[in-house]
Amino acid sequence: MSVGARSSFPGYAGRSLLDGGAGDDTITAAFSTDTMIGGEGNDSLSGIFTSASGAEGNDTINASFAGTNAAFITLDGGLGNDVLIGNTTTGVNNNFTATNFFNGGEGDDRILLSSLRDRIIGNAAGNDTISFATTASFTGTTVSVITDTLGSNFITGGNSTDVILTGAGDDILFGGTGTITGVFDNDRLTAGAGNDTILGGFGNDVLIGDEGNDFLGGGPGSDTLTGGSGNDTFYYANFGEGFPIGANNFPVNSTTATADNIEDFTPGQDKFVFQRNGLDGFPGITVNNNSPAFESFLLTPVPYSNNAKPINASDTQPFIFYQINDGRLGFDPDGLLGPNPGVTLAILNQRPTLSASDIILI
Repeated sequence: MSVGARSSFPGYAGRSLLDGGAGDDTITAAFSTDTMIGGEGNDSLSGIFTSASGAEGNDTINASFAGTNAAFITLDGGLGNDVLIGNTTTGVNNNFTATNFFNGGEGDDRILLSSLRDRIIGNAAGNDTISFATTASFTGTTVSVITDTLGSNFITGGNSTDVILTGAGDDILFGGTGTITGVFDNDRLTAGAGNDTILGGFGNDVLIGDEGNDFLGGGPGSDTLTGGSGNDTFYYANFGEGFPIGANNFPVNSTTATADNIEDFTPGQDKFVFQRNGLDGFPGITVNNNSPAFESFLLTPVPYSNNAKPINASDTQPFIFYQINDGRLGFDPDGLLGPNPGVTLAILNQRPTLSASDIILI
């Protein structure tokens, strides 16, 4: 069924294709087997359906109407600045919960997730706002996976256990409890209460923990990390490069390594965790099982350099050092007498007094 511009019509006996065509349309589907296409214009598509596409224009697609909806619902905004609202209705005899598939398309879209099963699909550009509907109530241990695509987006997780993955673009994320990962570009990742994992990926990211024992890894780039309250872990897989995406370690160039800014660190409570195999990028350093064994943690009140007075005249072992005067945590791959310069791993802005027990090598 297709009608002209500025039309308003309902679906009928089911399995209907309701096509608004050109113009500003209002279409209400009545059966879970219906498909709606808004066409050109600013359209309003709602009701009970299996698929709705706004096409061109600033469209509103609303699947939140009460009633027995389809098990899988696709909401495709198309071109324009669209509003997509998911469905939380369960099926007959409560034997399923609707899964919404959202594709905002190009444009700055607003997507409201309503189900723990919801997924973001597609890879069109645009600066989107992605959040859970305020009426949604989530309990239990079900995991919600929100996968962002292109664009600089604003993403808010629910009060469930969230897994949020960003795509390209400078994104802003607010999670519940769970894992938040910013993959590309400069992201701002904020966790909720609970024990969260926040991984920055590429770019100069901002990672903010909250209550709970959080695990923060900035990734390559100059990142800013705040653990919040709790016993937090600041993790580095490579010395000077931070936490990489994937299982492989990136080589480290000791002269160009970038440092993170650590906004809060409580000695005796928080920990820095470094992987030994992150040493592979330094000349003359080989890793075998638990080697190399770090000879010492050097705490110095003055700027560190290879010209500083050595602890041991024959010392060429790797050191982790900490400068109290400016909060600089660093690493020297071949000791005070070696030819390679030390690198800065992080700047602790509150300049706490660290000890070797605050650092873990794995």
